[in-house]
Amino acid sequence: MSDLVESMKSAALAAVEASKPCAVVFGVVTSIFPLSVRIDAKLMLTTDHLINSSNWIFDIGDKLILLRMQGGQKFIVVGKLAGNSNIHSTEKYSEKMLKTDLDKQVKQQMAFLNEAATAFNNSTEEAIDIILQYDKIIKDAARIYNVDCASIQSVLFREIRWYNPLDTLADSLVIDTFRYYTSLEEYMRNPLHIQIVTGPPQAPLKFSDDSSTGLGQIFAKTAIDAYNWFNTKMKHNFILDYEDKKQRFDLWEKLRTDNEYNIFTVGAVLQYKAEGLLEQNSKTTIANEIKRMFSRYNGTGDAAVQYGKETYEYFLCFARYNSM
Repeated sequence: MSDLVESMKSAALAAVEASKPCAVVFGVVTSIFPLSVRIDAKLMLTTDHLINSSNWIFDIGDKLILLRMQGGQKFIVVGKLAGNSNIHSTEKYSEKMLKTDLDKQVKQQMAFLNEAATAFNNSTEEAIDIILQYDKIIKDAARIYNVDCASIQSVLFREIRWYNPLDTLADSLVIDTFRYYTSLEEYMRNPLHIQIVTGPPQAPLKFSDDSSTGLGQIFAKTAIDAYNWFNTKMKHNFILDYEDKKQRFDLWEKLRTDNEYNIFTVGAVLQYKAEGLLEQNSKTTIANEIKRMFSRYNGTGDAAVQYGKETYEYFLCFARYNSM
């Protein structure tokens, strides 16, 4: 499995070597007619560089959230920062500020029962510490799969911070199920007289072939679908087979125990789920498309829609932190 990851990394890096992946930047409107947006002291954007497909109305002094498109020549207006946020302040948006803002978001989003369920797992501070610990890996994954670092960070934060005992239980059911499958295969290979003496292995109380696992809480099925999509796109010949129990469990176990592999898979899944969403001619706002990408990462239905909205708030915090 590690050979697969390395080959995919090499091929993908070669494919994006000459391009600049999408990234979030911030700017201030300095003029309306003609429209000008200052990114920093050296970079001023004009109408030729800006895509305002959502028809935002601007005023001088508005603080804009911009998505730099691949190649770095075009910037999509994602939205406007509310309030008096000074994105060009000499005060750095520090790690402490990041933790404070994210903790506020979590407390606003979590119901009492969810907060109680996560009390004995990672705090907001601990979740961010884990994410920053893997900063280089996240940047590599973002570059390989052409997604913004903040997208990977925000998903990881959501999953690490909201991890609860039900996730641990779900993982244990998959382990017990595969252990049973392995024991049953060994039992069936034994001669009949040994089978009679030993009896068949005891089946688990509940069978489970898959669960969301690891830092990014990814199902093996989702990972396999994403990697197969990516391999087809990159014209690789290697295709994973979810119906192969051993292959499925080996990948699932790697997702569970190998944090770096899990983070790279978050990047692959986000790219897979974003396919067809972030188009220049989208009829919806880019912010909504990013929310939809996060929703797709989580699944379908109302809960997934809510997941997308909440994770987008984390995305804005990490995007601001990364821009400093």
